[in-house]
Amino acid sequence: MLPARRTRNVVTPQASKRDDDIQASRRLALPRDGAACMRKCLRWVAVMVALVLIASLVPGQAEARTKGKNWDLAKDFQTAPSQSNPSSDRYGNQRVWSYLAGTANDRRSYRLLPDFTTEKLHVSGLQSWWGSYQSIDEADRLPAVGINKTGQTVHPYGLDWPSNQVLVHPLGEDGAVVMAWRSPFTGRVRITGRAELSAPTCGNGVRWSVRDGSRVVRKGRLEDDDGDTWKVSRRHVKKGDKIYLVVDSTDGDFACDSTLVRLKIRRVK
Repeated sequence: MLPARRTRNVVTPQASKRDDDIQASRRLALPRDGAACMRKCLRWVAVMVALVLIASLVPGQAEARTKGKNWDLAKDFQTAPSQSNPSSDRYGNQRVWSYLAGTANDRRSYRLLPDFTTEKLHVSGLQSWWGSYQSIDEADRLPAVGINKTGQTVHPYGLDWPSNQVLVHPLGEDGAVVMAWRSPFTGRVRITGRAELSAPTCGNGVRWSVRDGSRVVRKGRLEDDDGDTWKVSRRHVKKGDKIYLVVDSTDGDFACDSTLVRLKIRRVK
């Protein structure tokens, strides 16, 4: 009896290539829902890349979305219990306003006023940031910058302090009062304001200046009850730049230096 002939499968080169292609396609195939997910993810990636490219090609778009067009020292002044230094503006932009003291011509000396009171000069509603020097008594510390929130004009110690107005009082040569506005955007601004003595019949007056960084753009000296008004039509600022209003004692004499100030900054094209 002859032994059974052993059969052998012969694989041609063409058949081998077809088998390899089939196996490769099986490995790469995704479930139907997986493929749809992959297409969706790729579309999102494409959208995000496009947005990044648009932002890089059109500078300043992020700043253009910054809330607010008008900033006002008095309207933005945050009172108790929401006071902070630095403080946000009324649009919610953070760290826009700061209340400081230091040597007028040395920005490196500027320091935040550390303490806050709601009863300056023993009047409830006179809310103020102030330093550690005691002037008349414990309710009158200097340097100081505050606002009248009593709802009426008050006259403590002979001052004339109208409702909702900001009043500052410097302390000698190293105690200039500094109000700083930090720009939340890049663009152009117009700066307006006014300064007038609250007790013009005594003392030797004060000096004031408006500064764009280290550059003085307006300045003056108050010696009577006329007051000074200023306007800076256009200044270019970058996000984070600071505009300062500085009120300084004349020749170091800070007696009767209480000064009413206004500062408004408007965004312009």
